[in-house]
Amino acid sequence: LSRAYKPVAEIDAVKCLKDDLCYLACRDGGHQAIEIGEDRMPRVDAEKCVGCGLCTCVCPVRGCISLKERK
Repeated sequence: LSRAYKPVAEIDAVKCLKDDLCYLACRDGGHQAIEIGEDRMPRVDAEKCVGCGLCTCVCPVRGCISLKERK
């Protein structure tokens, strides 16, 4: 696999249900790259995210979390 492409998770705030599933999956089985803000909105730390896609697998809302190329 090419190491030139470096994806990072991006969460759509409008579609997000704030159910914490992405946070729990990333915390327990990923790289601890998602944190929950005071408004319960998940935020991705782009430095920690390796683009594994675990958060996209557990999110019940299609298209809420996408993997975008890191700049």
